[in-house]
Amino acid sequence: MASCIKEDPRASDFEIVYEMKDARWKSQWVEGYVKNYSTTPATKIRLQVKMYEGLVHQETRYEKIKESLFMGDSAKFCVTVGDTISSVDIIIVKVE
Repeated sequence: MASCIKEDPRASDFEIVYEMKDARWKSQWVEGYVKNYSTTPATKIRLQVKMYEGLVHQETRYEKIKESLFMGDSAKFCVTVGDTISSVDIIIVKVE
């Protein structure tokens, strides 16, 4: 039985900005940042990255950001997704 992972209740305190990148002779990747808009700091953030080929879900990965983020701070991330992935959805599933 698979468990359902939901967005963290504090996810609305953060902004996630990302875009897919592609370069000749390299796999595609997603790079972006997470920014804290809350007065409550975060020391760890866990992202869920769902990858799609067209409308078909292909894979889910989890990435950790281990940086202290105070109000106004941001942290960059980069995830290799492969050549056949056409889109991704990223949500915050855990904030500590």
